[in-house]
Amino acid sequence: MMYAGSVRNERGFVAPLEKGGSGMDSAWAVLFGVLTLVGCAGTSAEDDESAAAGRAGAASGAPSSDEGCQVVDCGTEAATCCRSTAAGALGNELESYAPRLELLESISVVDGAVVATFAFVAAGQQGTISFDLDTQYTLARATFIGRSSGAVDPFLTAAVEQRFGAGCAFAFDLQARLPAPELGSDIEFTGDQFCYGGGVPGQGSRVVLTAHSSGPGSASLSISRLELVVQ
Repeated sequence: MMYAGSVRNERGFVAPLEKGGSGMDSAWAVLFGVLTLVGCAGTSAEDDESAAAGRAGAASGAPSSDEGCQVVDCGTEAATCCRSTAAGALGNELESYAPRLELLESISVVDGAVVATFAFVAAGQQGTISFDLDTQYTLARATFIGRSSGAVDPFLTAAVEQRFGAGCAFAFDLQARLPAPELGSDIEFTGDQFCYGGGVPGQGSRVVLTAHSSGPGSASLSISRLELVVQ
């Protein structure tokens, strides 16, 4: 069954297009188990069919090109290396890490930060914010500025993924940064202990930041700055 003002992705999830974020209209569409902020950057020749379908399903009033993607800096000469921003949720190991979009409550841009909120129902579930890049990069490291709160573990993970899901994940803790009360961490994309699907450390066209639930309850993940260093 389809609902008015909603879109369906290939995994069968249905969610309404929402309005919100910093007092301005924001169009969101469901795409591959994530809620996607449409219009974070211009199109490119590498857009695949699923991204095109997501844009086609978006209502009018999509946010400007710097919404969501404005927190990402690749240090390149281009104005932005980010093409789109999305949030999603996954089950835990007992749930085979299957997409659980119903655990995602909202995603918005608040005071220049991308903020996603979640309603976890068990430990080990995952809430994500991801950034699709304009092309594939080999990233050496990243600086993350942001925070997590609520029913989440004290560490986060950052994964650099290629198309079709191959990638490598890296765990990191949040530390105090100036000016207070900022929190952040420097992440080195080295080592292949947690690579999957044939991924190569630091190589990919998507960066995924993940909060891991400590148990049932509300939680949030906020990203105010993500600086990526290209090799």
